[in-house]
Amino acid sequence: MIIPGYYDLKHKLEEGKTYIFSFLKLVTLADGEAYMVMEDPFGIRHMLLYRYYKQYDLQPDTAVRCRVDRINCTGRVFLEPEHPFYKPGTSAVFPVIRAGFRSAEYSVNRVILVKDIFDNEIEVVIPPEYRDNIMAGARVECTVTLIRKGRPVLSLNP
Repeated sequence: MIIPGYYDLKHKLEEGKTYIFSFLKLVTLADGEAYMVMEDPFGIRHMLLYRYYKQYDLQPDTAVRCRVDRINCTGRVFLEPEHPFYKPGTSAVFPVIRAGFRSAEYSVNRVILVKDIFDNEIEVVIPPEYRDNIMAGARVECTVTLIRKGRPVLSLNP
């Protein structure tokens, strides 16, 4: 499949790879949302919703490292700018806000709510084999599995 805007198959973005994009400008569209206009290394422009990355302190006319998260069937490219603090595959300690349960379709999961460096609340599922009792106010070590929309996706370390 040729991605719209890419006419030279030797020069196209690939899912999962990281590229350096140029943050050209910030624009507000008819939906009232601010978008970052990002230009890839091949000169194609992409729009990225600014509100997810506002805390990254990104400025126009700068270079931003972005991972190509996915490319959908219509050729739309979804980007994830590199997080200024967390990196996938690394561990970090997070304060626990509260612990509780969440009902899934056929089961009930134990979960904790933690805060990241930007005070975003992130839900972490406690694996069934994890026997320790985690209380609010505790600190837990989690592995950052990936970053999605500016927030780390976490898994609890045993």
